[in-house]
Amino acid sequence: MKTARVMLFVAMFACAGSARAATLAPTGATQFDALTACRGIAAPQERLACYDAAVAALDAAVKERQVVVVDREHIRKTKRSLFGLPLPDIKLFGAGEEDLESVDGIIRSAWEVQDGNWRFALQDGAVWEQIDQSPLALEPRSGWPVEIKRAMLGSYFMRVRNMPGIRVRRVQ
Repeated sequence: MKTARVMLFVAMFACAGSARAATLAPTGATQFDALTACRGIAAPQERLACYDAAVAALDAAVKERQVVVVDREHIRKTKRSLFGLPLPDIKLFGAGEEDLESVDGIIRSAWEVQDGNWRFALQDGAVWEQIDQSPLALEPRSGWPVEIKRAMLGSYFMRVRNMPGIRVRRVQ
C-alpha cells in the first residue's frame, strides 16, 4: 500500500494499557509509528523481528477497530456527505487535508416552509433550509441542479439553477 494513498486514524485510547504496544513503541506512539520505527534497525534479523511484531500489532488493532484504514476516495465521499453539518473542530481526516468549499447536487424535492422560505431535499440525502428572505425567481423543481458554497461566519449560499444565491443551513 502506498502511504500517500492511505491514511490511518487511531483512536486516542488505542492500546493505552496494552503491554504489547508498550514493548513496540514509546508511550503515546501509534502502531503505525512502531511499524515505521523498524526501518531504523540496522541488523536484518532484528529489523525483520521488529516488522513482524509491529505488523501483528497493527493488524490486531485494525481487527479490534482501534485503527481504521481509509483511502482518499472514501475520505472525499465522507467529507462531501458531511458538508454543511456542524461538526467539532477536530482533524478526523488527517493533517493537510483541505476542507470542501462547495458541493453540487440535484434537487429530489423542494417545498415551502414558514415565511415563504424553502426546504430542499437533495438526491444525496442532504436537506437544506433557506434562512434568509431572498425570493427565488422560479419555484424550484425536482431534477434542478444546485451549488452550495461556504460563506462567512459558518453560513452557506445555495444557487438553484443559476438563480441568485440564497442563504441556507443544513438541517439533515
